[in-house]
Amino acid sequence: MAGFGGGRIGSTARDIARAVTGREVSARAVIEEHLDHIGNCNARWNAVVTVPAEQALAAADRLDRRLAHGDPVGPLAGVPFTVKDLIATAGVRTTAGSRALAGNVPAVDAPAVAAMKRAGAILVGKTNTPEFGASGLTHNDLFGYTRNPLGTEADPRSPGGSSGGEAAALAAGMSAVGLGTDFGGSVRWPAHCTGLSSIRPTSG
Repeated sequence: MAGFGGGRIGSTARDIARAVTGREVSARAVIEEHLDHIGNCNARWNAVVTVPAEQALAAADRLDRRLAHGDPVGPLAGVPFTVKDLIATAGVRTTAGSRALAGNVPAVDAPAVAAMKRAGAILVGKTNTPEFGASGLTHNDLFGYTRNPLGTEADPRSPGGSSGGEAAALAAGMSAVGLGTDFGGSVRWPAHCTGLSSIRPTSG
C-alpha cells in the first residue's frame, strides 16, 4: 500500500522498519504522523480508545538515539502498532471494554506486547472490543460502537468482533500492524469484514 501524501500512513510494517533502520526517516516522524492521523480520523470510526502519545514519542526518541549511536535495533524498528483492549499493556489502561475496569492500568505487558516492543515496534493505541470480547460486534457501554472504515455515513457497517477495533484501526491506517485475540474467529472475522489479512494467534 502506498503512503498518503508522501508520508508513511498506509505503508507496510516492513517498509517502515526498513526506512527507519536506514535512517531515511526518524522513528519520531513516523510516530508523530500516525498519532496525528489517529487524532484526525478516529472520531469517525471510534476504533482507538486510548492513545499513549507521550509514551510513544518517548519510545521513538529512544529508538532514534540507538540508531544514531549505531546500536542494533529490532526487525520492527519504529513500526507503530495497536493492541486490542483485552491485552495488558504496562502503564496504559486496559479495560476489556468494561466499566468495571475503566481505571485498570497494568504494571507489566502481556508477552505478545513485550515481544513487539523488543522487536522495536512502538505502541500508539489500544483498540475497542466488546465487553470482555464476548460478541461478534464491537460495541460496549464504556466506549460505544466501532464503525467499519469500508462503510459510509449513509451505509454504516460493523467491523465485526471481537477484535473489530483493531481491524478498523488497521483498515483506516492508524497503525501498521496490530495484536488481537481469537478463540472462535475474533481476529479472522474482523479481518474479513475490513479487507485485511490476519494470522490467528497461537499459544505462546
